[in-house]
Amino acid sequence: MNSPEGSIESETGRIFPEYTPNKTEEIEPLGLSGEPSLEKMSLLTPDLILGSQWHSNVYSLLSEIAPTVLFDWQGTQIWRKYFDFMAQVLNRENEAEEAWRDYYDRVEELKTALGDRYVGKAISFVYVCCNNSIGSQAPESFVGSILEDIGLQRPPSQSEASPPYGEIQLSEEEVSKADGDVIFMASYSKSDREYLKSITEKPLWKQLHAVQQNRVYVVDAETWRGGNLLAAHAIIDDLYQYLVNTP
Repeated sequence: MNSPEGSIESETGRIFPEYTPNKTEEIEPLGLSGEPSLEKMSLLTPDLILGSQWHSNVYSLLSEIAPTVLFDWQGTQIWRKYFDFMAQVLNRENEAEEAWRDYYDRVEELKTALGDRYVGKAISFVYVCCNNSIGSQAPESFVGSILEDIGLQRPPSQSEASPPYGEIQLSEEEVSKADGDVIFMASYSKSDREYLKSITEKPLWKQLHAVQQNRVYVVDAETWRGGNLLAAHAIIDDLYQYLVNTP
């Protein structure tokens, strides 16, 4: 049991985001997350099926295909717990420990590269998804926890816990809450990008400090809300690009 034979697709229609290595071409698409194709799955004759509680309604059918383990997914804020759970299920705990060491080594290297240039500075993240919904991420979220590991501060509106999923919703009139010394912004679909563009053309957005200082950077939404270790490394890459290597 070395690599996945098949995987469900995200709502964007992709199986794997852009930040994944180029080792996924042979992985069979199995339909959308909410409607996996049991027929395709059966043809793959897997040794193990991994899913979430959202597949509990077809658990008995999945178990007829192969032993099935469902994880209680509660949002990307439990990304570390999820990674360790999967490592345990797959008997890859030694590899997981090494992967965590690599991550924390990179965190320390980035902290050294940043020095004190962002002490007292607010780093904001804002995104658009799901039919023109504006959001951000609280400290306990996936990206919030990474920024916290690195020691980067957040704006006041993004510094308080927001249970249960670490999501912060904003209206257009509250766009000032997205302000900071630096803003990272992201979107998913074409319509989301168009909506985000319309927001950036409005007076309220143009009044933001980061906008006036030309410190707004577009990043990949699936990366910054990815909820896994590969996405975490990709975020570190972005932080090097925009906070270390950009004047």
